[in-house]
Amino acid sequence: LQALLLSPNQELQHRGAVVVLNMVEASREMASTLMESEVLEILSVLAKGKEGPVARAAAASLGKAVEYGLIKPSQDGE
Repeated sequence: LQALLLSPNQELQHRGAVVVLNMVEASREMASTLMESEVLEILSVLAKGKEGPVARAAAASLGKAVEYGLIKPSQDGE
């Protein structure tokens, strides 16, 4: 997953972000495991990056983690 998310290819990044989003939405336990890994940091950077499908998918994953109570939203809203 990290390789997909960090890929210089936007399409691969998008696929990775969507896979993570699907995993986060599938179960709280899976989301917890992902948020305890480096994926959280990668998603945070991607969500703040250039507006587009990658940023939206990353932000949606982080939003779901906030909803689960796994992470707290930052001061700027994400």
